[in-house]
Amino acid sequence: MAITKINKLIIMQGHSTSGKSSFAKQFAKDTDVIISTDDYFRVNGVYKFNEHLLEEYHQKTFEDCEKVMQENSGSWQKENNEFSIWLDNTNTEPEHVRPYLELAKKYGFQVVYVRMTSSTFDERFAKESSYWTFNATKEVMEQQKKNLEVYKYD
Repeated sequence: MAITKINKLIIMQGHSTSGKSSFAKQFAKDTDVIISTDDYFRVNGVYKFNEHLLEEYHQKTFEDCEKVMQENSGSWQKENNEFSIWLDNTNTEPEHVRPYLELAKKYGFQVVYVRMTSSTFDERFAKESSYWTFNATKEVMEQQKKNLEVYKYD
C-alpha cells in the first residue's frame, strides 16, 4: 500500500504581534519553508518597515510562494515526504488570501489555517528582541482584529 503524502500551505492569520512568526518558527519542520513579507523589510538583519514598499513586497511574497510550490509539486520529494509552506503574514482579509488559495489548488497543496487570537506583545520584549518586526499602531492592530472577526472562509 502506497503512503499518500500531502503538501500543505499553512496560512497564518492574526493581527500584528499576535505571535504568528514565533509559532511558525516553533512548529515548522526543518524541511518546511516559512515565507513572510516582513523578511523583505530586513536590511542587514534590522527590520525597517516602509509602508510605500508593502504592496511590492506582498507581490514578492506571492511570487516566492509560487516558486516554492512549483519546485515541490509532483517531485520525488513530494511523493515521499510531507512538505509545508508557512505563509506568515497577517492574512486578515479574504482578498489577500484568495490568490494563495488559487495557487494551492493549482499545485495540489492542502490549505490549513492557523489563527492566532491573543497578543504576544510585550514592550520590553519588543525593545530587546531581534525578532520584533512590525511597529504597528494600536489602531492598525484593532482593524486587523475586526477584519478577522468577520472573515469568511472560502
